[in-house]
Amino acid sequence: MNSKLLNIFSIISTIAIISWMISDFFGGLIIYLLMYWWIIFPLIIIYVVTGIITIVKTARKGIRNNKIILYTHILGILSIIIFNLYQSEIFKSKILLDATLVDDLRRTELKNKLFLHYFTFNIGFLLLCSVLINNNIKLMHFKSNK
Repeated sequence: MNSKLLNIFSIISTIAIISWMISDFFGGLIIYLLMYWWIIFPLIIIYVVTGIITIVKTARKGIRNNKIILYTHILGILSIIIFNLYQSEIFKSKILLDATLVDDLRRTELKNKLFLHYFTFNIGFLLLCSVLINNNIKLMHFKSNK
């Protein structure tokens, strides 16, 4: 394979892999894979094939002759590692991880439900009292007019 063509394929496939990884931040990594599989799969295959060719060519001719393709694949591998580390829970604080547990959400939801029931009961009770007081005032006013 021509060296320039190999460089172009490796650059295009690396940019495509990085772009596809960035789409995960917008909720589209798997969705785009399902929708555009006919584009993504060939790019992944090209990336893997050019990666294998890069390893072979670097072992045969050295790093000096394969700088572009080698650095392109190193950039691709590093970006995949960095994106996966960013998405993992390794660098998140303990407070954030503790606050997002399902149990905490259930406790919060239970507190909200109790507050809502208490609040609706009190509003209902206040409305009932206001209606009764209003009716008593009307009754008193009616009795005093007689």
